[in-house]
Amino acid sequence: MGEKYRAISEKLDVIQSKTSEHGNSFTDSSPIVKIKGALQKLKNEIKNMDLRIGVLNHSVTQHKLKEHSAEESNPLKLILDISDQFQNFDEMVEIQ
Repeated sequence: MGEKYRAISEKLDVIQSKTSEHGNSFTDSSPIVKIKGALQKLKNEIKNMDLRIGVLNHSVTQHKLKEHSAEESNPLKLILDISDQFQNFDEMVEIQ
């Protein structure tokens, strides 16, 4: 009888430890917190890159306007050139 009790008691201990380990893995939310932090960091980096793209786009446009005004070229040609640049820029952004 004592032998059966000890064997059952050992099995119970093993099952309880497995159950405890399994339960702890469900309550450990640190990986989720890390993923959320990384996701927020990526969102912030995307916002910063969008801002940089906008500033560079504006700088290129201003440079082209100054370049064309110095040449005193046809205003229609200037508008078409700028339109082509925006289209090329949009295509580059979509590819990435």
